[in-house]
Amino acid sequence: MTQRGFDQHGIAQYDDMGGALLVFIIFGALLTLKGRLEFGNIYGFGLIGCLAIGTLINLLTPRGFSVEYLTCISILGYSLLPLCILAGTSVFYNLNGPIGWFLCSFMVFWCTITATKFFEYGLDMADKKYLIAYPIILFYSMFMLLTIF
Repeated sequence: MTQRGFDQHGIAQYDDMGGALLVFIIFGALLTLKGRLEFGNIYGFGLIGCLAIGTLINLLTPRGFSVEYLTCISILGYSLLPLCILAGTSVFYNLNGPIGWFLCSFMVFWCTITATKFFEYGLDMADKKYLIAYPIILFYSMFMLLTIF
């Protein structure tokens, strides 16, 4: 009997795509308030990044564990919420300065830690958490750069 992943601990047993897509829409709407229409970049980078991270995580998981791509999109989408706060802040405050860069770094680390913990606990990969965190930090850094510039 094989384990599908995430089922043993009860973490993310279902794929909630509605909430993750809503987070992407909120992120794009906040960037639109700033005067930049970035929906194509958000969905393009988001989809390609989620598929790449899902593939990488499936290659790193122990035998018998796996993560579905919809679950990966859901986890990475919900973990984007701190960057929505950052995008809302960028409407009123210019983030291209020392305080802005500190705030951006904090938000990216917050997103990365949240997503990495879900994958680490759900797939029993405590020994590979840094290998998981590296592509995830690059994924969220891309959205942070969309917010700043």
